[in-house]
Amino acid sequence: MTTDKDYVLGTHDQEIERLGLQHRVWRPRVTDAWRRAGFTVGQTLLDIGCGPGYATIDLAEIAGREGRAIGIDRSRRFLDAGAAAARARGLANIEWLEQDLDEQDLPALQADGAWSRWVYAFVRDPRALLARWLEELGFEVRELRPWVAVARPNDFVAQWPDAFVDVGVQRLVDLGRVDAARAEAIRDAYRESQSTPGAFQLTPTVLEIIATKR
Repeated sequence: MTTDKDYVLGTHDQEIERLGLQHRVWRPRVTDAWRRAGFTVGQTLLDIGCGPGYATIDLAEIAGREGRAIGIDRSRRFLDAGAAAARARGLANIEWLEQDLDEQDLPALQADGAWSRWVYAFVRDPRALLARWLEELGFEVRELRPWVAVARPNDFVAQWPDAFVDVGVQRLVDLGRVDAARAEAIRDAYRESQSTPGAFQLTPTVLEIIATKR
């Protein structure tokens, strides 16, 4: 069952693994966005709604020993997973903050750049959250870009929706939203759609936002 700090999709091991795959699929787009935003060595970089910290770790490696990355999320389990992964890679320049962005005041800190992904799907008022971060931390939006991919079944990008269907449907079963038979029917229908000759799918459209310090 969910807790007051949990997510609809869960914070269990399978979801952490799925988020890792998702990050690997998105990494080329992410690193390009960071390059365009000017993220570099010596900066303090925020990962807002960091989940298990895959992007936070990448940001810490960009910032280097002279800088730091700060991962912010409401899930203690996600933060602990990120901290363990950072320790395994010998990264000591990451700070992990447990914060519910719907309910708590913003932390008092200075940063050179901010990155956020997916968190706006899990808060009550995405517009208000974005405005709070940009105004109170002195950021400005420099770029807004939509991103959508056309994925064939064997494409690496297709592993993202594949995993989402697999893990997401099981999560619905665990929450009692659908029964096991219905879940298997959904999986079968998805697999059949992807086995059709010439099959492809459009991934969900995501708005990429680049915000940097004024």
